[in-house]
Amino acid sequence: MNPKESFLKSLLKPEPRAGGVHVSDLIYDCLRKQHYGWMHGEYGDLQGAITMAVGRHLHKILDFGEKELKVAAFGVVGSVDGYKDGVLVDLKTCTKMPRSPNDHHVRQVEYYAAMLGEMGRSVDEAYILYLSLGEDKEVEQFKVKMRKTEDVVAELKDRAGIVKHHRDQAYLPPRVTGWLCGYCSFAARCFLED
Repeated sequence: MNPKESFLKSLLKPEPRAGGVHVSDLIYDCLRKQHYGWMHGEYGDLQGAITMAVGRHLHKILDFGEKELKVAAFGVVGSVDGYKDGVLVDLKTCTKMPRSPNDHHVRQVEYYAAMLGEMGRSVDEAYILYLSLGEDKEVEQFKVKMRKTEDVVAELKDRAGIVKHHRDQAYLPPRVTGWLCGYCSFAARCFLED
């Protein structure tokens, strides 16, 4: 095998994820995307694999309190990028800096905060730290205005139940069309199956 083939093989091979439903499985409006990732490999394409690899390495250099803090509550598991003295930080990469935090990133932070609360660790403030890998090469932080905890917990439990049901029954969740379809590496397969 030549070096390029070896590199691509290791890059495209998803890292095994322990323990059932992950927070990242629940953040998009379309739960079908996570189902394809679960069935066929997390990334789906080279671009997704590269983004994940860069993100994993950037998380290692985040120097904020407890790093990669494992969380588990409500039948869901995850890993908080940074947590210190009631402040939660989630690191995201992008190709163009958003004007405000993406809805699915806010949802992820809200889920982490609810799970930390259930684990006896309060979250007083939460931030999403974006690192642009595009031409602008900048870093921006957004403070997250979170919804009521009981609303977040109810949504998290509901979405986790849907994901678990579809995995147990081995059939696709309903497709939710929207902006994500234009970026989803599973879109071609998705629109051919039902």
